Amino acid sequence: MGPRRTICDASFPTTLLTHWGRDRTRGDRIDLPELVKRQCRATAEAVGLLDRGLIAEGYRADINVIDFDHLHAGRPEMAFDLPAGGKRLLQGATGYLHTFVSGIETYSDGAPTGMLPGRLVRGQRRDPAHPGRAEVMHHRPRSGSGRLERRLHHGWRLGATPGGRWLGRSGPRRFAESGGRSVRAARAGGVGDLPAGVGDRSD
Repeated sequence: MGPRRTICDASFPTTLLTHWGRDRTRGDRIDLPELVKRQCRATAEAVGLLDRGLIAEGYRADINVIDFDHLHAGRPEMAFDLPAGGKRLLQGATGYLHTFVSGIETYSDGAPTGMLPGRLVRGQRRDPAHPGRAEVMHHRPRSGSGRLERRLHHGWRLGATPGGRWLGRSGPRRFAESGGRSVRAARAGGVGDLPAGVGDRSD
C-alpha cells in the first residue's frame, strides 16, 4: 500500500467570500458582514480562542485587508516539495492586500514580508473584555453515543470528549458518566457540583 495523501481545501475561506458573498446567482447570497463574522469571531469562539476575531482594544490584531471586488482563488497546483519527493496541492489567491498577525504585516499583495510573529497556541484564550468567561463543552449522551454541546459558562474550562475524558493542563482525566446529571469535580477552592462534562477552572 502506498503512502496516504490528503487534500486540504485551503481555498475554502476565499470561496465562501467570493461565491456565497459576491458571485452566487442561484439563490440568496450571504451578507458580507455575516460571512466575516462566521470566519472570524464565530470560528474563534468555536475553538475557545476568545482573544481574537474582533477589531477592538485588547484583542489580537490579526487582520486581512481585502479587495473584495477583485478577490479570486487561483487554480490548484501540484508541488513536490515534501520529504522523499512527496507531493501536495497548493492554491493561491489574489485580492488579499495586507495580512497582519498581532499587528505585524506578514503578507503584502500576496507576497510574504518575511515577518513571522505567529506562535504556537496551547489551549484556549480568555476574552479580554470578559476575563472570567471561558468556553466549555457539555457531555450529554444521546441514543447510547456521546455528543458534545458547546456552551459559554463563566469561569470553567473546556473540554469533555465523547469517550468521557476532558483535556486540561495536566492531561486527560476521567469524569463520571452520569447521563446528563451533575458530577462532582475538583475546582479551585474546593469541590462542587458541576454540569456533566465540565472540568477545572480556567484560572
